[in-house]
Amino acid sequence: MEELIGEGKSAKLAMRQIYSMNRPFCFSCGDQIKGGKPGISMFCQSKVECRRWYRRYRTLKEKFRNKGIENPKKQAIATVAAEIFIKERMNESRTTN
Repeated sequence: MEELIGEGKSAKLAMRQIYSMNRPFCFSCGDQIKGGKPGISMFCQSKVECRRWYRRYRTLKEKFRNKGIENPKKQAIATVAAEIFIKERMNESRTTN
């Protein structure tokens, strides 16, 4: 913050810029999540596809919790991230052929 103020920006503008730089990104679409908190927010709610992936994450997290798997949140996000990656690869291969 001191650097930004040293560059001549006001304290309020510097705080906004820092908040914007630290804003989390959606796992699905890659957009910044408005009002999101780093480490907590993983999916934006602005697109239908993102809401679907978030619902998939919640379902998997609950399933893993019921099975007694250690760290159900990490396991669920890893599974969803892999599924998103596979879907993107499938879409790329369809468009290039």
